[in-house]
Amino acid sequence: MTLAARIDNRVEIIDEMGGELFDSPDEVPHNPRYRLFVAALSHFGLTGVTVRMVPSLPPGMGLGGSGAAMVALVTAADAFANFPHRSLTRSAGALLAHRLEAATSPTPVGLQDHLAAAFGGVSLWNWHPPSREPPFERSELTDPALCAQLDRRLLLALTDEAHSDGGMTAVWVRSARKEPARVWLESALVTRAFGVSMSLDDWRDATEHLRRECRLRLDRWPETLTPVGHALAGAVTPEAGAARFCGGGAGGAVWALVDPRCRDDVRARWHRIVGDESRVFTPKVDREGLVVRCRGQWTSR
Repeated sequence: MTLAARIDNRVEIIDEMGGELFDSPDEVPHNPRYRLFVAALSHFGLTGVTVRMVPSLPPGMGLGGSGAAMVALVTAADAFANFPHRSLTRSAGALLAHRLEAATSPTPVGLQDHLAAAFGGVSLWNWHPPSREPPFERSELTDPALCAQLDRRLLLALTDEAHSDGGMTAVWVRSARKEPARVWLESALVTRAFGVSMSLDDWRDATEHLRRECRLRLDRWPETLTPVGHALAGAVTPEAGAARFCGGGAGGAVWALVDPRCRDDVRARWHRIVGDESRVFTPKVDREGLVVRCRGQWTSR
C-alpha cells in the first residue's frame, strides 16, 4: 500500500473496487469498505492524502488480510505524519492497529494477525493480561533451516466460500468466556507442542499436533469446515500430512503441512476440488515482515 501527499486537502482512497475522492476525512463513510481507512486517518488527523491499497488476495479467506492492512495503514500514516522520523516500533504499531480495528469491527478481533504482519517470520506467541505492556511475548522460530522446510511443505487453497464476520471467531470467544476451558487449554498445549516440534525438525510430530488441534475444534464445532473444506482436508492423507482451516474458518482458505514428497500429489487433488489451479498455492515464509519506504521531501503545509 502507498500513502502520498496531495496538492489539495481532499482525501482519495483507491482499493480493489476503484477510487473515490472525498472533500474531507469526515466525508469518508464508516462502512465495511472504508472503516480501516477512516480509523487510521482519523487517529493521525491526516488530510490531503491519497491512500492506495489493493490486496492481492480476495477478502474473507481467514488469512489475516484486514490485520495486515491495518498494520500497513497505521505504519504508513505514522511515517507520513512524523516524516522524516517514525514513532512506532513494530510492536507498538501492531498494538495500535489492533486497537483501531477492534474499535471499528462488529466482531472480535485477535492480535495475532497484526503481530504476524508486523514481524513476519515464524513465531510462537505467549499471551499476557491486557494490563501488561506489551500483552504478549514472542518466541521467534525463524531459523533459516526451519523456514526452508516450511517453504517445501506448505500448501494453501482459496475456496470460493468467503467467510463473513470472522467466521467462527465470535462463537469461540463466547465459548472461552462461558464454557469449560478444556478445549482451549488443550488447544494451547497442542499449539505449543506444534511449535516445539517444528523447532526440533520433527515434522512427523508437528503434523500430528496440527491434526490434533484441528480435530479439537471440529469435534466441538463441525461447521468450522464447509463441505469444500472437508474435501480439501480429506484429500490430505495421514501419510501425506495434515490440513487445517484458516483464521475463523466457516469458509475461506484451507492450508496444509505436507511431506515434500507428497506435495505435488496433494496439490493436484486440491486443483480438482477447487476447480481452478490459480487458487492453489505453494506459499513461502515471509522473512522480513513490515517494510516501510519513505520518499520525498518535507515541506510545511
